[in-house]
Amino acid sequence: VSKTDFWATGFSVVVSPRCSVNRAEVASQWGRTTCASGCMQCCRLFAKKSDSPYGDFDYTNYTPEFVDYSNPDYIVDQGLVEGEEMGANGITDEEILEEMREERRKRNDEYQFQTYFATVWQNGAEFKGEWTVYGTTAFINNDSVNTKEEEEYPGLVKAKRVARVISSASKELVRPDAKWRGDREVIRHVEYEVTNEANEATLTSIRDVDTDSGFGRHNNNNNNNGFDADLSTAATRTPLSMRYWPQEMTSFDFRGQQGNMCVGVAYTVCDAVKLNNDNNGADDGPFLELRSEIGIIEDSLRMRVKFDYGILSSSSNTAKDPPPLHLKTITVCRERLEEWPCNRRDAQLFTSVGANGGLYDPPPVGCDKQASRYMSIDVEGGASILCPYLIDQTTSTLKDGWVLSLDWTPGSIRYQVDRKFLPGEKIKGLRTLELSEVQALEADTYRPKDAEHMRQ
Repeated sequence: VSKTDFWATGFSVVVSPRCSVNRAEVASQWGRTTCASGCMQCCRLFAKKSDSPYGDFDYTNYTPEFVDYSNPDYIVDQGLVEGEEMGANGITDEEILEEMREERRKRNDEYQFQTYFATVWQNGAEFKGEWTVYGTTAFINNDSVNTKEEEEYPGLVKAKRVARVISSASKELVRPDAKWRGDREVIRHVEYEVTNEANEATLTSIRDVDTDSGFGRHNNNNNNNGFDADLSTAATRTPLSMRYWPQEMTSFDFRGQQGNMCVGVAYTVCDAVKLNNDNNGADDGPFLELRSEIGIIEDSLRMRVKFDYGILSSSSNTAKDPPPLHLKTITVCRERLEEWPCNRRDAQLFTSVGANGGLYDPPPVGCDKQASRYMSIDVEGGASILCPYLIDQTTSTLKDGWVLSLDWTPGSIRYQVDRKFLPGEKIKGLRTLELSEVQALEADTYRPKDAEHMRQ
């Protein structure tokens, strides 16, 4: 390379200050150069003599190569196997990052999936419980509206008698060849209502209701209506068809938009029936039915609350303005692991009505109009429930999300779980699932004074 071409590139030769080269001797042959000490010297691209005792490379006939590192075709020293070309598959850095994010999401999905099965369902064990149903007056009499206006606060009626239900879940291998471990299994849920011919006088369907406005405990003697005895011969199991979860729950169902998640001892699940066969996403509304469930489990006791929403038959339906969802029923499930709950032993499920002082940390419920659409219920077991009785499926008027809350104290710790979900057509999807924990005896001392305390 000529001297002119060499310096035209803008590069300089760096010479060590300890170099023994006689710079004055070569200054007349090569122009300026920069030594390592920063001073400007005149030097040539020095070549050691062939008889160098160090055996250094002879640069006399070496032609320098100048590389533009900003050139996307540059592949030297980038970890590529010889013969490979950068971008041969059209994969950009952003696509590579997205693959890494998706892998992270899949790992979280699998963690949620495994935790839900291991914690909430105790790896497939049976839960036996008493279910109490509270129906709203909007749907009791042939799906007709009993109130003067759709937005009027509905009346609540309580089932005459409780239902005895056995619940369980199983994990099954369906795709053994799936690349990702979390895609190989599904969870299937089963719930049976148990009836006994000898106890038909005291045990009826959960759909029987009366106009008892109170929420007191049903009459029940200490022998649990005969259900402490062996049920294998006299009992009949009737499967419950109404689902509050996907029929085959996969790890992907815990991604968020499906409405399923668990945190600590709390969890939530959701299922819905679309109103129209539109081109919206599978988890986007509007919906004909929306069913959600929240629950808390500690040791062998579990409290679940099921919320069933639907549209009125008299509601008008347009694509632009879908009808709102009205609360049909609230089902309170008091359950014990592998045994029927008992008044004496499981007082946490039956004694005391409502949480002490109401919800420990009342969640934000939007503007005054939206707040007026909520109802609060105190039930046996020292539990309090908050839920909307009317949910808009459009964001034209109410743009804030909604919340379902359960406050329960099964022991020394008081828990409150809040399922906060999105507004409009995204009402099936979760915004957050939050769990508050506080020592039961100190709950009044450390009760949050405003919304900011929630995050603390």
